[in-house]
Amino acid sequence: MRRCYGRQHRYRHANYHLHEWHRRRRVGLQRNLIVAFIVLLTVPLLTVPAVAAQTVGDLPSITGLASSGLPQDMLIFDRHGNLLADVGDQGDHRVAVPLSYISPNLINATIAIEDHSFYANSGVDFGAVLRAALADYASHGIKQGGSTISQQLVKQLFIGPHPDNSLQRKAKEAVLALEMNRRYTKSQILEMYLNTIFYGSQTYGIEAAAHSYFQTTAHDLNLAQASLLAGLPQAPTQYNPLINLASAKKRQLEVLNAMVQYHFISQKEADAAYALKLTIHSPINQYQAPYFVDYVLQTLRQQYHILPSDRRGYRVYTSLDLNLQHIAEQVVRDQIAQKGNYYNFHDAALVSMDPKTGEILAMVGGDNYSRPGGWINMANTPRQPGSTFKIYTYTAAIESRQFNMTLNIPAIKTELRVGIPNVLNMARRMGVTHLTQPDDNYSLSLTLGGYEVTPVDMATGASTLADLGTRHMPAPIVSIKDASGRDVFSYDPSKNAYQAVSPDVAFIIGSIMSDDRNRCLEFGCHGDLTLPGRHVAAKTGTTQLFKDNWTIGFTPTLATAVWIGNPDNTPLSHNSTGIVGAAPIWHKFMQQALAGTPDQWYAKPAGVHQVGDNYFLPGTENVRSQVLGWPTCRFGSYNPYNLTYADTLVDGVPCILGGGARRVSSTVR
Repeated sequence: MRRCYGRQHRYRHANYHLHEWHRRRRVGLQRNLIVAFIVLLTVPLLTVPAVAAQTVGDLPSITGLASSGLPQDMLIFDRHGNLLADVGDQGDHRVAVPLSYISPNLINATIAIEDHSFYANSGVDFGAVLRAALADYASHGIKQGGSTISQQLVKQLFIGPHPDNSLQRKAKEAVLALEMNRRYTKSQILEMYLNTIFYGSQTYGIEAAAHSYFQTTAHDLNLAQASLLAGLPQAPTQYNPLINLASAKKRQLEVLNAMVQYHFISQKEADAAYALKLTIHSPINQYQAPYFVDYVLQTLRQQYHILPSDRRGYRVYTSLDLNLQHIAEQVVRDQIAQKGNYYNFHDAALVSMDPKTGEILAMVGGDNYSRPGGWINMANTPRQPGSTFKIYTYTAAIESRQFNMTLNIPAIKTELRVGIPNVLNMARRMGVTHLTQPDDNYSLSLTLGGYEVTPVDMATGASTLADLGTRHMPAPIVSIKDASGRDVFSYDPSKNAYQAVSPDVAFIIGSIMSDDRNRCLEFGCHGDLTLPGRHVAAKTGTTQLFKDNWTIGFTPTLATAVWIGNPDNTPLSHNSTGIVGAAPIWHKFMQQALAGTPDQWYAKPAGVHQVGDNYFLPGTENVRSQVLGWPTCRFGSYNPYNLTYADTLVDGVPCILGGGARRVSSTVR
């Protein structure tokens, strides 16, 4: 009996809650119907400012609204206008575009499903409000919405995504929508709406949605894509095709039927669009040239105090040439794949600059940005440069008219005569930014590359020589515009030009570095430091214990630095030097990058004296050459891939390939 009583009690308890739920729902629907009638009666009166202020309180100003003023992403482009990166804020994305750019398919689909009387109503569709309220009441549920596109825009801009259901809020929304239609054209309202509305998957506005879901643009949306996206704003999560494709397709059909109903498309077009199988992508934030993009973002932050979180829609046009970037990435990838395991190098960096402007044309910061730790930009990470640093020692020596031999021991002697402070001064003048300790902290190993610099530094130094001593600090950004297209910054190379070295000295160093006979002493002739049919200057470097190897070089139009090694400083194997590691990358990149560019070199400056094949500053012609009596190698031809460093020595002295030594006063290796 007690058990039966308990069951009856539970039944009565459940029925009570069910009746209470129906009662509240009925009251809510009745309330909505009453609110609709009140809105219909009172909104016209609220157009009088005094009445409006008394009824709904203070209203926000709706003057000065524009799509370009919306919070939106920073876009980063290469020098030709190719998009490198869409940089949002913590995963959220919005890119404002003009209405004329948006596909008519999307515009028509949106109007059909959201507000078919958009071009006729005054911002509030009073008939729709009443019909929606009656339909909701008759069906005992929320079946129709009465909000116009103008009201939805007002809600997004001024009220928020989760508004209360009060009469005051509805009246406020209606008044603002009416006022908006008095101040703005329908095109302006529609443009703001399509750039504002939330489409799910952290995308706001149709351009971001088109890119996220279909990897296309708002301009290129076809009917199938447009009808699916137009259905999302009503319930972005419920209709998200990545979460619930069945609901998304059902909603798409509703959109297409509405487009047929309001004569935007034919039934045949609707059927074809619905039947089309769409490829839908998960949201990704993938950048082209990611190391360079990171470098640009760092530059924006440090030099211009611009952050992506500002959400001001900056358009950043960079110096990068995406075609050259793809070449650089490919040759780096190929060299690591082909030689990396044998020589035990698994990462590389490449920086290429326009010597006449300092603009960075290509930057590879590593082999794989996505691997663990792969995001570290080795192009901007200090490493020991080995013998490539000698370009600063010998530039300083020629400038001071104290020039000597060019192997390691003579280089140290040269450094002693020139003075470490003078070598440091030269390196800094030519663009090396990472030698920041007091001069007294540097030892004789400076000239051997014992102190760390970055590939960007070394590319800048090579670029300075390539422009006959005029230094341009690295310039990754050409121009910046705000979201409305106004200029924020334009790069002027003339303001970034500094005569670090005299043209005479730079010409002599370039001549030394471009003379392949000088390289034959150690590397053999016609190797990867030369380019067939082209004058080019180049220098390799290898650090102690083979932890880094380098090649730098230039022509008058292109300067490039390449580093190869391991970020964790694991030594390379098989005596891997710059000639077998970095040089092939440098060679292949330069050869492809300069294809179609005619061979160019420098005219001898008037202040340089020529004696035979050698060039001198005035007064140094009779300095005695100390390149004497180098021993002849035991081998007849040079193959760097099967020789060890020991093979190139005779009684501890580097050998030359047959024929004895040339007497030169300008040999840099």
